[in-house]
Amino acid sequence: MFGSLWVGHGQQTGECGLWASRSLGTLRTMGSTSNNKSHRRSGLCTGVSALVALGVPVGGCGARSELRVPCAIPLESAQVEAVLLLDRSASMDLGAAGQPRSWQIVRRALDQALPSYNDLLQLGSVAFPAPRRSFDEPDCNTYTTLAVEPGLNHVDAVLANLDSLPRPEGGTPTYDALLHVADALLVHHVPEKTQFIILGTDGGPNCNPSITREMCVCPGSATPDPCIGHTGSGRGCLDGDRVIDEIAALRAEGIDTLIIGINTYGVLDDARESEALDAMAIAGGHPAASGPTRYLNATDEMSLVNGFAATLAPLARCHLHVPTDAFDPEAVTLRLGDGTIATRDLAHHDGWDWNNGDGLSIDLFGNTCTRAAHMNGTPALLAYSPYCAFFR
Repeated sequence: MFGSLWVGHGQQTGECGLWASRSLGTLRTMGSTSNNKSHRRSGLCTGVSALVALGVPVGGCGARSELRVPCAIPLESAQVEAVLLLDRSASMDLGAAGQPRSWQIVRRALDQALPSYNDLLQLGSVAFPAPRRSFDEPDCNTYTTLAVEPGLNHVDAVLANLDSLPRPEGGTPTYDALLHVADALLVHHVPEKTQFIILGTDGGPNCNPSITREMCVCPGSATPDPCIGHTGSGRGCLDGDRVIDEIAALRAEGIDTLIIGINTYGVLDDARESEALDAMAIAGGHPAASGPTRYLNATDEMSLVNGFAATLAPLARCHLHVPTDAFDPEAVTLRLGDGTIATRDLAHHDGWDWNNGDGLSIDLFGNTCTRAAHMNGTPALLAYSPYCAFFR
């Protein structure tokens, strides 16, 4: 738990009546099941001295209504679903003599990074491309369903599924893989649930047969020839534009995509592939605030461990749900778990903001998120408001 909201109102008496009426249904669901008034007050209300200590003036809507008990409404951790979409293309089988291959490095990093979030994130997974059942099959197939559906305590299932897969092979059909993951997430999307795709890949997307020779950008080559092949198909060409557009469309539907670059053997040193991942990270809504790349660029096992942890921690700890809408969302102040006040930041660089404008979902950004992830406090909405009467 990481913060609280203080609501300071100066509303007219007429609006107070409307607000109190609006609050009734919500408060009945929020209150303790106990009939002990002192128990309910200790759970959801603080004394006036708490506001005095914060320098909050006694007044506003509650004062005109003769309601002088400020409530503390807990902010809950939001329901967060995250699907790990992991690249198992042929380049993930690269490795130096006597050293683990990229896929093995990723698998060991996940062993260290995932368990801490087992009961904090509803985690699911799928890898791409799907293994070929014969040499005659295309090497750009994808699974049409998730290997592991999102859920709490699913880390063991995610790791077991990755262990069950054969050696990496094939192309990088990122576009089709994203479509299938999105379909699976949207089936059970609800407003109070936040959904993410964590895309771990060691290179730019390809596997788009509609790309022509004239359109082809072939990583590692000045000409399109190595990527076109004898059939004239552009499946080996960089498919950045289509994937970037799809990631942006998913964000508009409420699914953000975070990009982890698996650069253990230098595939992403190619500028064109790296630029594609930069654009994908920006479209996904969570680009790195600093550094040479906008995606998280991991070059070895430890940086992968740190990268997965840096990606997962904000998902688990920087998305908060407010269990009532009985306040003015434009008249609030966020207090973090250590008692400090966070600044509302509409640019989403460092601070907090409402997630979707409904006044029920809060996101933390930048250093504010980093700090909050390491705090032990109870987030609460400190409201000097009419509905406090129900806890007097």
